[in-house]
Amino acid sequence: AQGRAKDLTDRVASIDKVAGDLFAEWDKEIGEMKNGELRNKSRRILRDTKLRHQQYMRTMRATEKKIAPVLQAFHDQVTFLKHNLN
Repeated sequence: AQGRAKDLTDRVASIDKVAGDLFAEWDKEIGEMKNGELRNKSRRILRDTKLRHQQYMRTMRATEKKIAPVLQAFHDQVTFLKHNLN
C-alpha cells in the first residue's frame, strides 16, 4: 500500500511538471504571435487552463493527504496482528 501511495505522489508531481512545461511553451509561443487578437484570445485560454489545472492539482493534493492517515491505521492494525500472533 505504501508503494502504491508513493506511485500516486510521483504521478501527481509528474502531472504538475508536465503541465508547467506545457504552460511555459504555450506562453513562449504566444509571445511569438503577430496577430494581437489571436494572441489575446490565446492568453485568455492559457489563463483559464492554468486556473483549471490549479483546481485539479488542489483536488489531487487533498486526496494525497487523505492517504497518510489510512496508511498509518493500516500499519497499526498489521503491527497489532503481528504482536497478537506472538
